[in-house]
Amino acid sequence: MNMRIYKAAATLALGLGLMGGASAQSTWSLVSGSGCSQNAANAGNYANSWACTGVGTAGTSATASAWSNDRGAGGTAQAGAGWANAYMSPQGSLGFGAASRTEVIGIGSPDHSIDNISPGTYDFVMVQFTSAVILEKFGIGWGAGDSDMTVMRWTGNTAPTGGTGSVTTGGNGTLNNTIASGGWTLVNSFANVCKDSSSVQVFNASCDAAQSTVSTGAAIGSSYWLISAFNTTMDTVSGMTDTNDGFKLNFLRTVAYTCPAGQTSNGGGTCAPNAPNGTPEPGSLALLAAAALAGAVTRRRWLKRG
Repeated sequence: MNMRIYKAAATLALGLGLMGGASAQSTWSLVSGSGCSQNAANAGNYANSWACTGVGTAGTSATASAWSNDRGAGGTAQAGAGWANAYMSPQGSLGFGAASRTEVIGIGSPDHSIDNISPGTYDFVMVQFTSAVILEKFGIGWGAGDSDMTVMRWTGNTAPTGGTGSVTTGGNGTLNNTIASGGWTLVNSFANVCKDSSSVQVFNASCDAAQSTVSTGAAIGSSYWLISAFNTTMDTVSGMTDTNDGFKLNFLRTVAYTCPAGQTSNGGGTCAPNAPNGTPEPGSLALLAAAALAGAVTRRRWLKRG
């Protein structure tokens, strides 16, 4: 093997070995009229959603929607199974809150925040990105009570929405509430999160100043992420309770995510192994390149000894 082939094999092995992982970043200002605009299909009603644009190269658009395990009662009740869609409540520069079907649209503070003020119920926002990302950081513009929060990512093979509508068209859609196995997977929970400025929050003077613009600790990507008021169905952390928490979400930072070699993104936005089809996968190509490189080294040593 001559030197040109030797160099080509070395370059191929190195390049294929570096495939996969995270790369470029984007920031998202979750503020009505600035970073996000309301989709017209169901504006002002339950199941409304907001189209948001990121700054950077880690995806160019996202859809944010509000959900709750509170299905409501009477005329606002939502039938069926799963989590019910709620009202995504714009709160200016403070970000977005959520109003469940029991809290009703137009409810005042603190119930118009993403909260668990009513014991046993909790609200959350789902952000659907156009491609798989790692949700690296988030920030809030307002917090009440303890401001305890939970972040989850979707690990299912298909999209988590169902029912008679979707997050983009409105209607009484539901959200899959599978925890851990084949659905939502816990990323982390955070206690006493502060608003992302130096001023002290009105309701939560004991918030943790280190917990503003919080790093999630996530290392694997998905197209769907949940940011929720803390609740014990998703996580159980000593010292954290699932009542009296509320916040308004106004900032995200994401990192683009590429599936590892031998895997591709599935319908749920996560990575799955490629199906065998007789075509060498990137990982196999890397092994072949490495073998070729080893062969080149052995060949050169044999020629020198000769």
